[in-house]
Amino acid sequence: MTNAKYQAKRLSQSPDSLLGQLNRIITEYSEREGTELHRAIRDVLTDVRHLCDIRKFDFSALDRDGYEVYLQELGGMR
Repeated sequence: MTNAKYQAKRLSQSPDSLLGQLNRIITEYSEREGTELHRAIRDVLTDVRHLCDIRKFDFSALDRDGYEVYLQELGGMR
């Protein structure tokens, strides 16, 4: 099973997970604003950067950590 298929299954089985909530929020935002989904995701990433600034978090460090977790999850799929 590919990661995308696994995550889609996870999304359908756990709609209240963080992934499910993000999917719902981004989809609703995209529909409300009349924007394409990939642009809505870009906007979310932009706003997460703003939140990091507000909270004085290092976005780049968090992004690197998140990418490492992502790679570990991909490795677990093999």
